[in-house]
Amino acid sequence: MPTNPFTSLQPAAAIHVARTVEADVYATVGSEGKGQHLVDTFGIPRHYTFRSRDSSFVNGV
Repeated sequence: MPTNPFTSLQPAAAIHVARTVEADVYATVGSEGKGQHLVDTFGIPRHYTFRSRDSSFVNGV
């Protein structure tokens, strides 16, 4: 299945806008690797990323 090139740009744009207005960025991710990508690429604190594959993120937000 081909990947939509805009799929990865939308979150990056949203993160950029949030940072521009000095907002905290929280994210849900489907895997540990995706969470680590947000930490490495965007500097989002690890404790601001939550798993979207179960309900554990509910208590974190």
